[in-house]
Amino acid sequence: MKKLFLIICLMPCVLLHAQEEQGVVTDQRQSKRPLIDMSNIEHGFLFSLRGGYASFMPKLISIDKSEMKGGAGFDAMFDFQYTFFFKPYGRIIPPYYLGVSTGLSFGYAESGIHGKPDYSYSTSDVLGNPIDYHIYAESLKERNSEFLLEIPILFTFYEKGFMLNTGFKLDFPFVHSYRSTLDNLSIDALYPSYVDDGTIMHNKLITGCPPSDHFTQKGSWVGSMFNLLYTVDASYFWKIKFGKIGLGAYFDIALFNTYKRQDAYTSFVNIEQIGARKGENGILPPQVKIQSATQGFAQKMGYFDVGIKLSYSFGYYELTKKQDALDAHDWAEELK
Repeated sequence: MKKLFLIICLMPCVLLHAQEEQGVVTDQRQSKRPLIDMSNIEHGFLFSLRGGYASFMPKLISIDKSEMKGGAGFDAMFDFQYTFFFKPYGRIIPPYYLGVSTGLSFGYAESGIHGKPDYSYSTSDVLGNPIDYHIYAESLKERNSEFLLEIPILFTFYEKGFMLNTGFKLDFPFVHSYRSTLDNLSIDALYPSYVDDGTIMHNKLITGCPPSDHFTQKGSWVGSMFNLLYTVDASYFWKIKFGKIGLGAYFDIALFNTYKRQDAYTSFVNIEQIGARKGENGILPPQVKIQSATQGFAQKMGYFDVGIKLSYSFGYYELTKKQDALDAHDWAEELK
């Protein structure tokens, strides 16, 4: 009877000791799954060079008999991207990471138009006498260029070397320039105050004469000052000694553009008003200059580019094989 009473009294102690032993084993098993150093995965830094096809997507209006088309171009950009990844919760390592990214991009883009200009317009000399001009050429080629400053706002997906970015970019073009080339430019003028018999004056000094048959001129043009772009890019990264290198592709398209054609724009071949300049011997011939044909023919514009992206990154976390195996082991233990 005394032995039975002793056993009953010691039973709680035995059970408590057994529970403590089980807790130690459980804690030891869970301790095999180490807490991740969140500083390794909170932040990511990416430097990229990208380039490819680009277009300002001009919507060209029809002016008289002119036949104009938009041309292909290219862009070249340097990107810096900072990503903040959301922390994984608990001790279990998730198979992928989500984050938000921003940064800064700087680069250069070029596009243009080409075709056969053929149009007419009316003006007057300094005394108010009417002049009717007919402008035409065998061919026109114009290249438009601008420097770009972009600020991205992106959602980022990353899983074991594969990265996907999608979102929007605030695009600020600046330093707009153009280079136009006209072959066999012709300037016909009906100037009744000078010739009253209805004769058409062709490339005459008094009404404007092209400086050469192959006429090229450079200048600045009023392009878009702001674009809102939708963007998506994807890259795959390989680990190197210091960080990772990645190769991928990108795509941007404008959802909003501030370009607006000037209503007062009458002719991209700018003929100085007759009588505006005078010399010692009388009136000087008007100068002939080429303004931006894109600015004259384009009613609306946009932006589009697609190409290849080469990247270098550090700070993006990637599971090692040992951690993968440990994580799989822990999952198996918990499912038992």
